Amino acid sequence: MARLFPSSISGESKPAFLTPRRVLSIAFFSALAIAPVACGGDPPAADDLDVGDGDGDGSGDDLGTDGGTPGGPPLDGGTKELTPQQVDQIKNAECSGYNGEAEPAPAILEFIVDVSGSMRDPAPGGGGSKWDVTRAALLDALDGLSASMAVGLQLFPTAEPGPMCVESVGTVGIEQLGAPGSAHRRDLADRINRAPLYNCTPTHDGYRFALTQSLEPYAGEGKKFMLLITDGAPTLSLDCMGDGRTAEPTDPIVAEIAQAHGNGIGTFVVGSPGSERSTDGDDMRPWLSAAAREGGTPRADCSDSGPTFCHFDMSAETDFATALTEGLRDITGSVSNPCSFEIPSDAPSGTIDASKTNVIIEWGSAAPELVIRDDQGDCSEGWRVADNGQLELCGATCDRIKNDAAARVTLSFGCMSGEVPEFE
Repeated sequence: MARLFPSSISGESKPAFLTPRRVLSIAFFSALAIAPVACGGDPPAADDLDVGDGDGDGSGDDLGTDGGTPGGPPLDGGTKELTPQQVDQIKNAECSGYNGEAEPAPAILEFIVDVSGSMRDPAPGGGGSKWDVTRAALLDALDGLSASMAVGLQLFPTAEPGPMCVESVGTVGIEQLGAPGSAHRRDLADRINRAPLYNCTPTHDGYRFALTQSLEPYAGEGKKFMLLITDGAPTLSLDCMGDGRTAEPTDPIVAEIAQAHGNGIGTFVVGSPGSERSTDGDDMRPWLSAAAREGGTPRADCSDSGPTFCHFDMSAETDFATALTEGLRDITGSVSNPCSFEIPSDAPSGTIDASKTNVIIEWGSAAPELVIRDDQGDCSEGWRVADNGQLELCGATCDRIKNDAAARVTLSFGCMSGEVPEFE
Protein backbone atom coordinates (compact mmCIF):
# COMPACT_ATOMS: atom_id res chain seq x y z
CA MET A 1 0.00 0.00 0.00
CA ALA A 2 1.34 3.42 -0.93
CA ARG A 3 0.61 6.42 1.19
CA LEU A 4 0.96 10.18 0.89
CA PHE A 5 3.05 11.83 3.55
CA PRO A 6 3.92 15.45 4.49
CA SER A 7 6.71 16.89 2.38
CA SER A 8 10.14 16.42 3.92
CA ILE A 9 11.42 19.61 5.48
CA SER A 10 14.55 20.93 3.87
CA GLY A 11 16.16 24.19 3.01
CA GLU A 12 14.41 24.21 -0.35
CA SER A 13 10.89 23.24 0.61
CA LYS A 14 9.21 23.35 3.99
CA PRO A 15 5.55 23.20 4.97
CA ALA A 16 4.49 26.27 6.88
CA PHE A 17 4.76 25.96 10.63
CA LEU A 18 1.35 25.58 12.24
CA THR A 19 0.83 27.54 15.37
CA PRO A 20 -2.93 27.13 15.97
CA ARG A 21 -4.15 23.78 17.19
CA ARG A 22 -6.70 22.65 14.65
CA VAL A 23 -8.45 19.36 14.13
CA LEU A 24 -9.33 18.79 10.47
CA SER A 25 -12.19 16.44 9.78
CA ILE A 26 -11.44 14.74 6.45
CA ALA A 27 -13.77 12.33 4.72
CA PHE A 28 -14.06 10.64 1.36
CA PHE A 29 -17.52 10.82 -0.10
CA SER A 30 -19.06 9.47 -3.28
CA ALA A 31 -17.52 10.24 -6.61
CA LEU A 32 -17.22 13.49 -8.56
CA ALA A 33 -19.27 13.51 -11.74
CA ILE A 34 -17.49 14.92 -14.76
CA ALA A 35 -19.58 15.04 -17.92
CA PRO A 36 -22.63 13.33 -19.38
CA VAL A 37 -20.35 11.16 -21.53
CA ALA A 38 -18.79 9.67 -18.40
CA CYS A 39 -21.83 9.49 -16.16
CA GLY A 40 -24.82 9.39 -18.43
CA GLY A 41 -28.09 11.27 -18.35
CA ASP A 42 -29.41 14.39 -20.04
CA PRO A 43 -28.20 17.65 -18.51
CA PRO A 44 -30.75 20.19 -17.36
CA ALA A 45 -30.93 23.65 -18.76
CA ALA A 46 -28.06 25.82 -17.65
CA ASP A 47 -30.25 28.07 -15.53
CA ASP A 48 -31.45 25.07 -13.50
CA LEU A 49 -28.03 24.92 -11.86
CA ASP A 50 -27.26 28.64 -12.16
CA VAL A 51 -24.35 28.03 -14.52
CA GLY A 52 -23.53 29.58 -17.88
CA ASP A 53 -20.68 29.55 -20.36
CA GLY A 54 -18.66 32.37 -18.91
CA ASP A 55 -15.35 31.07 -20.28
CA GLY A 56 -16.69 30.75 -23.82
CA ASP A 57 -15.64 27.14 -24.25
CA GLY A 58 -19.06 25.83 -25.11
CA SER A 59 -19.13 23.39 -22.24
CA GLY A 60 -22.10 24.90 -20.44
CA ASP A 61 -20.06 25.78 -17.34
CA ASP A 62 -18.64 29.05 -16.04
CA LEU A 63 -15.67 27.68 -14.12
CA GLY A 64 -13.17 27.48 -16.95
CA THR A 65 -11.76 24.13 -15.88
CA ASP A 66 -12.10 22.08 -19.01
CA GLY A 67 -8.32 21.63 -19.20
CA GLY A 68 -8.82 18.39 -17.28
CA THR A 69 -10.04 16.61 -20.42
CA PRO A 70 -7.55 14.49 -22.35
CA GLY A 71 -5.46 16.65 -24.64
CA GLY A 72 -6.60 19.88 -23.00
CA PRO A 73 -4.27 22.56 -21.68
CA PRO A 74 -2.78 22.26 -18.19
CA LEU A 75 -4.82 23.55 -15.28
CA ASP A 76 -3.69 26.62 -13.36
CA GLY A 77 -5.14 26.08 -9.91
CA GLY A 78 -7.68 28.24 -8.13
CA THR A 79 -11.04 27.49 -6.56
CA LYS A 80 -14.60 27.92 -7.77
CA GLU A 81 -17.75 28.18 -5.68
CA LEU A 82 -20.32 25.38 -5.83
CA THR A 83 -23.95 25.37 -4.79
CA PRO A 84 -25.16 22.83 -2.20
CA GLN A 85 -27.13 21.14 -4.99
CA GLN A 86 -23.96 20.72 -7.06
CA VAL A 87 -22.10 19.28 -4.11
CA ASP A 88 -24.86 16.72 -3.49
CA GLN A 89 -24.85 15.73 -7.14
CA ILE A 90 -21.06 15.45 -7.21
CA LYS A 91 -21.04 13.14 -4.21
CA ASN A 92 -23.51 10.79 -5.88
CA ALA A 93 -22.02 10.60 -9.36
CA GLU A 94 -21.35 7.27 -11.07
CA CYS A 95 -17.96 7.83 -12.70
CA SER A 96 -15.79 7.42 -9.64
CA GLY A 97 -13.86 4.20 -9.32
CA TYR A 98 -13.39 4.48 -5.56
CA ASN A 99 -14.63 6.34 -2.49
CA GLY A 100 -13.35 5.90 1.04
CA GLU A 101 -12.40 7.67 4.23
CA ALA A 102 -9.07 9.52 4.38
CA GLU A 103 -7.01 11.04 7.19
CA PRO A 104 -4.06 13.45 7.25
CA ALA A 105 -0.82 11.67 6.47
CA PRO A 106 0.75 10.22 9.62
CA ALA A 107 4.02 11.40 11.15
CA ILE A 108 6.46 9.92 13.64
CA LEU A 109 8.30 12.11 16.15
CA GLU A 110 11.04 11.06 18.57
CA PHE A 111 11.82 13.53 21.38
CA ILE A 112 15.47 13.49 22.56
CA VAL A 113 15.65 15.58 25.71
CA ASP A 114 18.67 16.80 27.68
CA VAL A 115 18.30 16.17 31.43
CA SER A 116 21.85 17.15 32.38
CA GLY A 117 22.66 18.99 35.59
CA SER A 118 22.81 22.39 33.90
CA MET A 119 19.05 22.15 33.38
CA ARG A 120 18.77 22.94 37.09
CA ASP A 121 19.77 26.54 36.34
CA PRO A 122 17.03 29.18 36.65
CA ALA A 123 15.00 29.79 33.52
CA PRO A 124 14.98 33.33 32.09
CA GLY A 125 11.60 34.89 32.73
CA GLY A 126 10.69 32.68 35.68
CA GLY A 127 8.84 29.42 35.92
CA GLY A 128 11.51 27.65 37.97
CA SER A 129 14.52 25.87 36.51
CA LYS A 130 15.19 25.29 32.83
CA TRP A 131 14.02 21.72 33.39
CA ASP A 132 10.79 22.87 35.07
CA VAL A 133 10.04 24.99 32.01
CA THR A 134 11.07 22.27 29.56
CA ARG A 135 8.96 19.66 31.32
CA ALA A 136 5.85 21.87 31.24
CA ALA A 137 6.37 22.76 27.57
CA LEU A 138 6.82 19.10 26.61
CA LEU A 139 3.62 18.09 28.38
CA ASP A 140 1.77 20.94 26.66
CA ALA A 141 3.12 19.87 23.26
CA LEU A 142 2.07 16.26 23.80
CA ASP A 143 -1.43 17.35 24.80
CA GLY A 144 -1.76 19.17 21.48
CA LEU A 145 -0.77 16.27 19.24
CA SER A 146 -3.35 14.23 17.34
CA ALA A 147 -4.23 10.66 18.22
CA SER A 148 -2.70 9.39 14.95
CA MET A 149 0.74 10.84 15.66
CA ALA A 150 3.34 8.25 16.68
CA VAL A 151 5.64 9.57 19.42
CA GLY A 152 8.61 8.29 21.39
CA LEU A 153 10.93 9.75 24.03
CA GLN A 154 14.60 9.40 24.93
CA LEU A 155 16.06 11.22 27.92
CA PHE A 156 19.82 11.70 28.18
CA PRO A 157 21.83 11.04 30.28
CA THR A 158 20.33 8.21 32.29
CA ALA A 159 23.27 7.90 34.71
CA GLU A 160 26.28 9.79 36.00
CA PRO A 161 29.47 9.76 33.85
CA GLY A 162 30.49 6.20 33.10
CA PRO A 163 30.35 3.51 30.41
CA MET A 164 26.52 3.26 30.46
CA CYS A 165 25.51 6.93 30.39
CA VAL A 166 22.47 6.37 28.13
CA GLU A 167 20.24 3.32 28.54
CA SER A 168 16.66 2.23 27.97
CA VAL A 169 15.62 3.38 31.44
CA GLY A 170 15.20 6.77 29.78
CA THR A 171 13.20 5.42 26.85
CA VAL A 172 9.51 5.40 26.05
CA GLY A 173 9.06 3.42 22.85
CA ILE A 174 7.31 4.85 19.81
CA GLU A 175 3.57 4.23 19.58
CA GLN A 176 0.58 6.12 18.28
CA LEU A 177 -0.57 8.53 20.95
CA GLY A 178 -4.22 7.55 20.90
CA ALA A 179 -7.00 9.55 22.51
CA PRO A 180 -6.47 11.89 25.47
CA GLY A 181 -5.76 9.85 28.58
CA SER A 182 -4.40 6.87 26.64
CA ALA A 183 -1.84 4.54 28.21
CA HIS A 184 0.90 5.80 25.91
CA ARG A 185 0.23 9.42 26.75
CA ARG A 186 0.36 8.53 30.45
CA ASP A 187 3.65 6.68 30.00
CA LEU A 188 5.24 9.66 28.27
CA ALA A 189 4.00 12.12 30.87
CA ASP A 190 5.12 9.88 33.72
CA ARG A 191 8.64 9.50 32.33
CA ILE A 192 8.93 13.25 31.82
CA ASN A 193 7.56 14.12 35.26
CA ARG A 194 9.85 11.64 37.05
CA ALA A 195 13.05 12.35 35.11
CA PRO A 196 16.17 12.68 37.31
CA LEU A 197 18.99 15.04 36.32
CA TYR A 198 22.60 13.86 36.01
CA ASN A 199 25.93 15.70 35.81
CA CYS A 200 26.98 15.04 32.21
CA THR A 201 25.75 15.67 28.66
CA PRO A 202 26.24 12.66 26.34
CA THR A 203 24.46 14.26 23.37
CA HIS A 204 25.85 11.90 20.72
CA ASP A 205 24.97 8.79 22.71
CA GLY A 206 21.48 10.15 23.38
CA TYR A 207 20.88 10.87 19.70
CA ARG A 208 22.30 7.58 18.44
CA PHE A 209 20.46 5.50 21.05
CA ALA A 210 17.13 7.10 20.11
CA LEU A 211 17.86 6.70 16.40
CA THR A 212 19.02 3.10 16.39
CA GLN A 213 16.93 1.67 19.22
CA SER A 214 13.63 3.46 18.60
CA LEU A 215 13.14 5.45 15.42
CA GLU A 216 14.88 3.31 12.79
CA PRO A 217 13.31 0.02 13.97
CA TYR A 218 9.81 1.51 14.17
CA ALA A 219 7.79 -0.11 11.38
CA GLY A 220 4.75 2.19 11.40
CA GLU A 221 4.05 4.25 8.31
CA GLY A 222 4.83 7.95 8.26
CA LYS A 223 7.57 10.52 7.84
CA LYS A 224 10.14 10.23 10.64
CA PHE A 225 11.51 13.16 12.64
CA MET A 226 13.83 13.66 15.62
CA LEU A 227 13.54 16.62 18.01
CA LEU A 228 16.69 17.31 20.03
CA ILE A 229 16.35 19.70 22.99
CA THR A 230 19.61 20.65 24.73
CA ASP A 231 21.37 23.60 26.32
CA GLY A 232 24.32 23.29 24.03
CA ALA A 233 27.60 21.68 25.06
CA PRO A 234 28.15 17.89 24.97
CA THR A 235 30.49 16.89 27.80
CA LEU A 236 30.82 13.22 26.83
CA SER A 237 31.70 11.97 23.36
CA LEU A 238 30.31 8.81 21.76
CA ASP A 239 30.46 5.70 23.97
CA CYS A 240 30.26 7.92 27.05
CA MET A 241 33.89 9.00 26.78
CA GLY A 242 35.09 12.04 28.74
CA ASP A 243 35.07 13.53 32.21
CA GLY A 244 31.50 14.88 32.08
CA ARG A 245 32.68 18.48 32.50
CA THR A 246 34.80 19.41 29.49
CA ALA A 247 33.14 20.24 26.18
CA GLU A 248 33.59 17.52 23.55
CA PRO A 249 33.75 17.85 19.72
CA THR A 250 30.42 18.38 18.01
CA ASP A 251 31.30 17.57 14.38
CA PRO A 252 30.60 13.83 14.85
CA ILE A 253 27.10 14.62 16.09
CA VAL A 254 26.40 16.85 13.09
CA ALA A 255 27.68 14.10 10.79
CA GLU A 256 25.32 11.56 12.41
CA ILE A 257 22.39 13.94 11.99
CA ALA A 258 23.31 14.54 8.33
CA GLN A 259 23.44 10.79 7.72
CA ALA A 260 20.01 10.34 9.28
CA HIS A 261 18.65 13.07 7.01
CA GLY A 262 20.15 11.29 4.03
CA ASN A 263 18.14 8.27 5.11
CA GLY A 264 14.92 10.26 5.20
CA ILE A 265 14.85 11.27 8.90
CA GLY A 266 14.67 14.99 9.65
CA THR A 267 16.05 16.49 12.86
CA PHE A 268 14.78 19.61 14.60
CA VAL A 269 17.04 21.24 17.19
CA VAL A 270 16.09 23.48 20.12
CA GLY A 271 18.92 25.31 21.89
CA SER A 272 17.86 26.17 25.45
CA PRO A 273 19.32 29.09 27.42
CA GLY A 274 22.95 28.31 28.13
CA SER A 275 23.69 27.21 24.56
CA GLU A 276 25.33 30.58 23.95
CA ARG A 277 28.42 29.35 25.77
CA SER A 278 30.12 26.20 27.04
CA THR A 279 32.04 25.76 30.28
CA ASP A 280 35.11 26.79 28.24
CA GLY A 281 33.34 29.95 27.06
CA ASP A 282 32.78 28.75 23.48
CA ASP A 283 29.58 29.67 21.66
CA MET A 284 27.54 26.49 21.13
CA ARG A 285 24.95 28.05 18.83
CA PRO A 286 26.88 27.50 15.57
CA TRP A 287 26.99 23.71 16.03
CA LEU A 288 23.31 23.55 16.95
CA SER A 289 22.55 25.62 13.86
CA ALA A 290 24.64 23.28 11.70
CA ALA A 291 22.82 20.30 13.21
CA ALA A 292 19.43 21.72 12.22
CA ARG A 293 20.66 22.63 8.76
CA GLU A 294 22.17 19.19 8.14
CA GLY A 295 19.05 17.65 9.63
CA GLY A 296 16.93 19.28 6.94
CA THR A 297 14.98 21.67 9.20
CA PRO A 298 16.67 25.09 8.87
CA ARG A 299 14.83 28.27 9.78
CA ALA A 300 14.26 30.76 6.98
CA ASP A 301 17.22 32.97 5.98
CA CYS A 302 19.45 31.41 8.61
CA SER A 303 23.22 31.22 9.05
CA ASP A 304 25.43 29.12 11.31
CA SER A 305 27.21 32.35 12.29
CA GLY A 306 23.97 34.14 13.22
CA PRO A 307 22.36 36.40 14.06
CA THR A 308 19.51 34.20 12.75
CA PHE A 309 20.58 30.65 13.45
CA CYS A 310 19.11 27.64 11.68
CA HIS A 311 17.88 25.94 14.87
CA PHE A 312 15.28 27.16 17.37
CA ASP A 313 17.59 29.39 19.38
CA MET A 314 16.22 30.14 22.86
CA SER A 315 19.49 31.49 24.28
CA ALA A 316 18.49 35.15 24.15
CA GLU A 317 14.82 34.74 25.10
CA THR A 318 13.77 36.76 28.12
CA ASP A 319 10.77 34.48 28.66
CA PHE A 320 11.99 30.92 28.06
CA ALA A 321 8.68 29.32 29.01
CA THR A 322 6.67 31.20 26.38
CA ALA A 323 9.35 30.87 23.70
CA LEU A 324 9.75 27.12 24.19
CA THR A 325 6.01 26.45 24.27
CA GLU A 326 5.52 28.37 21.03
CA GLY A 327 8.56 26.78 19.41
CA LEU A 328 7.39 23.26 20.19
CA ARG A 329 3.95 24.05 18.80
CA ASP A 330 5.58 25.28 15.59
CA ILE A 331 7.63 22.11 15.30
CA THR A 332 4.89 19.63 16.10
CA GLY A 333 2.50 21.49 13.82
CA SER A 334 4.94 21.38 10.92
CA VAL A 335 5.36 17.60 11.05
CA SER A 336 1.62 16.96 11.38
CA ASN A 337 0.39 18.49 8.13
CA PRO A 338 -3.39 18.56 7.56
CA CYS A 339 -2.85 19.55 3.93
CA SER A 340 -1.29 16.27 2.75
CA PHE A 341 -3.34 13.11 2.31
CA GLU A 342 -2.80 9.37 2.26
CA ILE A 343 -4.57 6.82 0.11
CA PRO A 344 -6.98 4.68 2.16
CA SER A 345 -5.74 1.20 2.98
CA ASP A 346 -8.64 -0.42 1.14
CA ALA A 347 -8.23 1.60 -2.08
CA PRO A 348 -7.79 -0.67 -5.12
CA SER A 349 -4.85 1.38 -6.41
CA GLY A 350 -1.84 2.59 -4.47
CA THR A 351 -1.14 5.56 -6.74
CA ILE A 352 -2.96 8.75 -7.67
CA ASP A 353 -3.94 9.54 -11.26
CA ALA A 354 -3.83 13.34 -11.14
CA SER A 355 -6.01 13.62 -14.24
CA LYS A 356 -8.80 11.67 -12.49
CA THR A 357 -8.67 13.14 -8.99
CA ASN A 358 -10.95 15.92 -7.77
CA VAL A 359 -11.05 17.92 -4.57
CA ILE A 360 -13.97 19.74 -2.93
CA ILE A 361 -13.77 21.73 0.27
CA GLU A 362 -16.91 22.30 2.33
CA TRP A 363 -16.12 25.23 4.59
CA GLY A 364 -17.50 25.73 8.06
CA SER A 365 -18.96 29.17 7.34
CA ALA A 366 -18.62 29.70 3.58
CA ALA A 367 -19.91 28.20 0.36
CA PRO A 368 -18.29 24.94 -0.78
CA GLU A 369 -15.64 25.13 -3.48
CA LEU A 370 -14.22 22.96 -6.21
CA VAL A 371 -10.44 23.08 -5.85
CA ILE A 372 -8.62 23.06 -9.19
CA ARG A 373 -5.41 21.16 -9.83
CA ASP A 374 -2.35 23.42 -10.37
CA ASP A 375 -0.07 22.25 -13.20
CA GLN A 376 1.79 25.57 -13.50
CA GLY A 377 4.07 25.24 -10.48
CA ASP A 378 3.26 28.34 -8.41
CA CYS A 379 0.67 26.42 -6.36
CA SER A 380 -0.92 29.28 -4.46
CA GLU A 381 -4.61 28.26 -4.64
CA GLY A 382 -5.49 24.73 -5.65
CA TRP A 383 -3.88 21.33 -5.24
CA ARG A 384 -1.12 19.27 -6.79
CA VAL A 385 0.62 15.93 -6.67
CA ALA A 386 4.14 16.74 -5.52
CA ASP A 387 7.30 15.23 -6.97
CA ASN A 388 7.39 12.70 -4.14
CA GLY A 389 3.88 11.49 -5.00
CA GLN A 390 2.05 13.31 -2.21
CA LEU A 391 -1.33 14.92 -2.79
CA GLU A 392 -1.15 18.31 -1.13
CA LEU A 393 -3.19 21.50 -1.02
CA CYS A 394 -1.43 24.61 -2.30
CA GLY A 395 -0.20 27.28 0.09
CA ALA A 396 -3.13 29.70 0.34
CA THR A 397 -5.70 26.89 0.22
CA CYS A 398 -3.79 25.06 2.95
CA ASP A 399 -3.66 28.21 5.11
CA ARG A 400 -7.44 28.56 4.87
CA ILE A 401 -7.92 24.93 5.89
CA LYS A 402 -5.75 25.45 8.97
CA ASN A 403 -7.95 28.36 10.03
CA ASP A 404 -11.28 26.57 9.58
CA ALA A 405 -11.64 23.75 12.08
CA ALA A 406 -15.00 22.76 10.58
CA ALA A 407 -13.72 22.40 7.00
CA ARG A 408 -14.14 19.05 5.27
CA VAL A 409 -12.15 17.90 2.26
CA THR A 410 -13.78 15.56 -0.25
CA LEU A 411 -11.49 13.62 -2.59
CA SER A 412 -12.83 11.63 -5.51
CA PHE A 413 -10.89 9.20 -7.70
CA GLY A 414 -11.96 8.16 -11.19
CA CYS A 415 -13.54 11.22 -12.81
CA MET A 416 -11.65 13.68 -15.00
CA SER A 417 -9.93 16.34 -12.93
CA GLY A 418 -11.14 19.90 -12.80
CA GLU A 419 -14.26 19.61 -14.96
CA VAL A 420 -17.63 20.87 -13.86
CA PRO A 421 -20.33 18.19 -13.89
CA GLU A 422 -23.57 18.44 -15.83
CA PHE A 423 -26.16 16.59 -13.79
CA GLU A 424 -29.12 14.45 -14.68
